[in-house]
Amino acid sequence: MVDFGILLARDERAIRNPLGAGSMPLWDLVGKVLKKPLYQLLGGKEMQHVPCYDGSIYFSDLLPQYVNRWQDRFKEEIDLGFRRGHRAFNIKIGRGAKWMPADEGYARDKDVLQLIRRHAGAEILLGADANDGYSLELTKRLLSDLPDYQFEFLEEMFPENVDQYLQLKDFLSQHRLKTLIADGEGQSKLEGLMPFLQTRSVDVYQADMNRFGFEGILQEAASVGTRGFIGPHNWGSLVGFYMILHTGGRLQISTGRRMIRLTAIY
Repeated sequence: MVDFGILLARDERAIRNPLGAGSMPLWDLVGKVLKKPLYQLLGGKEMQHVPCYDGSIYFSDLLPQYVNRWQDRFKEEIDLGFRRGHRAFNIKIGRGAKWMPADEGYARDKDVLQLIRRHAGAEILLGADANDGYSLELTKRLLSDLPDYQFEFLEEMFPENVDQYLQLKDFLSQHRLKTLIADGEGQSKLEGLMPFLQTRSVDVYQADMNRFGFEGILQEAASVGTRGFIGPHNWGSLVGFYMILHTGGRLQISTGRRMIRLTAIY
């Protein structure tokens, strides 16, 4: 028989085990034995609603079956998100970094963004994720070319750099834009986020849920405190999605924030 008193550090909301960040199966087992949901074991509370966005808006215009009707396809994807209850969308951009010539790709990015904003409406929250496919100057150009777009956040616009993010922050402030800067999903250690936290050059910290597990994300939340938002990254993992749901209850208590951002999985 396993002695859960050895594994479960109740006060620290952590499981000490050889699996490290891969503690989720043990948490699940403890929850079943104690007949408690994981959010309670993590010190959280039940939530009726968890803010999330639809992260499925990718490069449909580059697929052969949609190349002649990509405008309609993006409208269909937004409508599908609406039917599933979404009122926030994260739009993939960065075509000029890999998929198209630079100028042509940037122009297509703008066309897609503008199409989606017109179709979705002014009240819908829209963010953009470039997977490091932009530069600081190109990011400024995008914001200047779309001054009234009201980006909720910009994610991974260019490789993480404190000085460049501070410059982007200054640009946003000068233009009275409330757009948040999101990054951190590529970090292999939580310590890598500290320079950005110390300078407040990033607003949304996106350490990966599957890489750091419950304990790591709660450690990240404790470090960030009220100086930013926690948006755990998750890609292609239904387990990671449910882990974020359970962590969300604890994060709302520990940070006082309501922006627990999730990537929708389809």
